[in-house]
Amino acid sequence: MEVTKYRKNQIVFGIDLGTSSLSCTGYNMETGRSVKFYDSQRMSFSTKVAICKNTGEVICGRQILASLDNLFTEYVVIDSIRSALKNSRGWQIANKNYQAEDIIAILLVNLKKAVQEKTRGILLQKAVFSIANDFTAAERVKLRKAAGKADIEITQMIHESIAAVYNSYEKIKEKKTILVIDWGASSIDLTVFTNVHKSLTEQLSVSKKVGGNDIDYQLAQLVHNDLLQTGNEVKSFAEIEEHFKQKLINKCEAAKRILAKRPMAELSLTYYGNTIGLRRHISNEELAVVIQPILTMAENFIRKTLNRFEISLDQVQAVLAVGGNFYLEGIRKAFKEMWKDKIIFSDNSSWSVSEGAAKLAVINGVYVTTTPLYTMLSDGTMFELIADNQDIDLIEKEFNFAIVEDCDQACFVFCDALHKQIGYLTVPVYGFFLEKISVDIWCDNNNIIHIRACSDRKANKDAKEMLYSFPNLKYKLPEIVS
Repeated sequence: MEVTKYRKNQIVFGIDLGTSSLSCTGYNMETGRSVKFYDSQRMSFSTKVAICKNTGEVICGRQILASLDNLFTEYVVIDSIRSALKNSRGWQIANKNYQAEDIIAILLVNLKKAVQEKTRGILLQKAVFSIANDFTAAERVKLRKAAGKADIEITQMIHESIAAVYNSYEKIKEKKTILVIDWGASSIDLTVFTNVHKSLTEQLSVSKKVGGNDIDYQLAQLVHNDLLQTGNEVKSFAEIEEHFKQKLINKCEAAKRILAKRPMAELSLTYYGNTIGLRRHISNEELAVVIQPILTMAENFIRKTLNRFEISLDQVQAVLAVGGNFYLEGIRKAFKEMWKDKIIFSDNSSWSVSEGAAKLAVINGVYVTTTPLYTMLSDGTMFELIADNQDIDLIEKEFNFAIVEDCDQACFVFCDALHKQIGYLTVPVYGFFLEKISVDIWCDNNNIIHIRACSDRKANKDAKEMLYSFPNLKYKLPEIVS
């Protein structure tokens, strides 16, 4: 790993939490240059974590690949940050209980060590985190707890697509409609923004589960089928033992990265099923054959999605392509043909988002509401709780309501701008006519709105609370950090 010496507090950090990888960039405020952090293979950090069932030994990242022979019998494997966050039960391993926060903290501590090693001592203590657009309120809370366990303060959470736009904003600042295509290992994510006066308003955000992992799998299947044809293997690819399959997929992923720079890559395995000494060359032509149906699927998804939201290709004025798949020449060429001069590729597409997040760590932007939030009164009219175009960090309101009939519960129904119900609170009351109910509303540091209601005749323990995340926030960009 390259080592460069920096002074304390000279670098600010951005961290991008992908589905299967974690990238980190530092921004040197003195030189105005970005510093990429990567693993021993000069790649973004894998988010796989494996914990031994007997000893509790923890291995993470690409270290896991060296343990594939006994991995599936002796270890519990957590594949990604998102899969960890969606697990509410946790894992009981070697007499220890692991929650999602513990798994993510392991990855972040590993990242901190890599940063400290490369910078000769600088500690990663604060960072802007970029997250997927569909991160739930519960996932945001777990992420912040995980960062706390790793002694990292999250100064702001921003959507990945916003960080990508900010990183390239000087090139597209005059464009009104911007499409961000983030194509990584497991999914292709589309976000369309309207860009007016340095404010980004999200028009759509949609994902499809197709990505680099599918290319690796299909490439491995191609190699395996060759073995079937030559008689060196008798089992189908679906039937082959899992550790052999994963070894071959990992080798194909490494070959794919080589093919991004060279016309030919060599693949070798000491043992694979019945084959001893598997050695094969994979060409760019073979990779192109494997990629084509996956590429077609991605292109059709883009066209259908834009059409569903009544956005034509001509209306899109700029396209940002980020994510690891855009290293491949065949994919870049196809997207260039589709979008002509509108598309912008990053030289370091796996770090584009974390670089934008690092620059936003110098000076944060602001999220503001784009729609109001109402509660429905007893006569059916709507009462505005939160207005549109409001800085969510400044949301702090208190309202007083009263019940108008004898009852033991007061029900608050919350509605969006179209008066569609989005949630409710049922609050215990004594039932006195015009009994006062206080409603407090505020936004926490995870961009989550808290609505808390309690009768003035009841104790605080009887208060009820609802959490709400605005689906479409506007982001006001700060001054551009070049």
